[in-house]
Amino acid sequence: MNKNCSKLACEKKIFTFFFVFFFLFWFSYYMIQIHLEMCAQNVKETLFVCTVPTLTRFWKIKFDQNYWDLCLEVLENFRLKNVGFEVMLSKVNKLKSASFRISKSAVLFQDVETIYDEAKDECVVKNIIKYCNL
Repeated sequence: MNKNCSKLACEKKIFTFFFVFFFLFWFSYYMIQIHLEMCAQNVKETLFVCTVPTLTRFWKIKFDQNYWDLCLEVLENFRLKNVGFEVMLSKVNKLKSASFRISKSAVLFQDVETIYDEAKDECVVKNIIKYCNL
């Protein structure tokens, strides 16, 4: 086994770990923004895309009206400063839990694997893995 192959295998493990970590911990971070954009565009579902040099991953996310109502309530309470700290903290924690729930309900749609082509001096598509239909 040459050094490049073992380095590539190591990089793939790191990127796989990154995506698992990203999905479990940071993906939920974007749920409010994603719902805001879906609401502004009046759509009921969207694709969320994350990319690293060798992989682009797409998730399909459905709009959740109950979640959006909770987002608006928390944001309005923050804007008006009309609830105490303990109440606000409990609402923020409820919103965090709801964000994790929504992120876990997202459906993995597609992966696009890429490799660096030295002749073209760019990344090219190596493989497309489609997990579900839109």
